[in-house]
Amino acid sequence: MEGPCERAASFARERLPGGPIDVAPMVEIVEEFAIHGRVGADGELQAGRPVRYADTARPAARAPSFGPAAPDVTTALGRAFERVGEELMAMGYFGPVGIDAFTWRDDEGTVRLRAVSEVNARYTQSFGLCAPALVGLEHPA
Repeated sequence: MEGPCERAASFARERLPGGPIDVAPMVEIVEEFAIHGRVGADGELQAGRPVRYADTARPAARAPSFGPAAPDVTTALGRAFERVGEELMAMGYFGPVGIDAFTWRDDEGTVRLRAVSEVNARYTQSFGLCAPALVGLEHPA
């Protein structure tokens, strides 16, 4: 496929004047990650530790479990958190933020990282598990 189908292109032309849109290809997700933290009203960024979802095929009723992210992913998510935090501050936002990320396999079989797949400028269900020090809890084992 060389580009978006006419239906998708028409949708984009219609919506773009109203603000940015994100068009992402369908990919096979290998692993999912998250980093949570806080953008302070004073401009301070506080990040929790990047985590890997330990079971991405979990039933919706079960609570997610987390494990450590690999060092290269940890570094990339830390940089992504700083970049997103600075952008949120520039918009006048302060408060909690969570960033979702994932690795995916390209057509050649290479695993690649999308360090920012979604930004949640709010408390999420996993905030206390992923950034416990920011809510007065100890990190889970």
